[in-house]
Amino acid sequence: MEDKKKLSKIIFNPKVRDFTYLILFFFTLSIFIFFAIRPAIVSIFSLTREAEDLKKINNLYNQKIDEIVFLQSQLEGKRDDLPYLIEAIPNFVQINKRLEDIKTASAKSSVSLKSFSFSDINLTSEQKDEVRSIVINTEIEGNFENLMSFIKEMISQRRLKKIDKITITKPEPAATSSSQLKVNLMIEGYYL
Repeated sequence: MEDKKKLSKIIFNPKVRDFTYLILFFFTLSIFIFFAIRPAIVSIFSLTREAEDLKKINNLYNQKIDEIVFLQSQLEGKRDDLPYLIEAIPNFVQINKRLEDIKTASAKSSVSLKSFSFSDINLTSEQKDEVRSIVINTEIEGNFENLMSFIKEMISQRRLKKIDKITITKPEPAATSSSQLKVNLMIEGYYL
């Protein structure tokens, strides 16, 4: 019994009681902080990080939108040039127009067109949207100035062409300015 009295005297002592209340308060506060305030703080930090990520994504999207608007404005500016591009690289081989281009250039430059031949042409190709080519071997005769005029005329035409090979031979041994030259051209034309 005596122990009970000593124990009750110690427990009901004002200092012990104050410390007990203080300990219980801090224990309750720590539980409250752990279960109520900590999730709110974690949510605040995660939302702040998410907001920063969204700002970065928004800036990236704005940059891509600006690029698309820039490309669209360039496309609008080039829309008037689209027929020229289609004429430069047509959708089909158009052999007759290529021959007409060669004949026109030879007539304008006063060279004589001796012969021409074509490389193999695959008209049933499955390749769409890929640039394909056709090779035209042409033999012409004329003096040097007329041959240069022919080449300039071929280059100035709208259809895209590349002169891969030029072979110049001189049938006459005499070197005069008006002597005739024989020229073999390998002209590569493009189509889609």
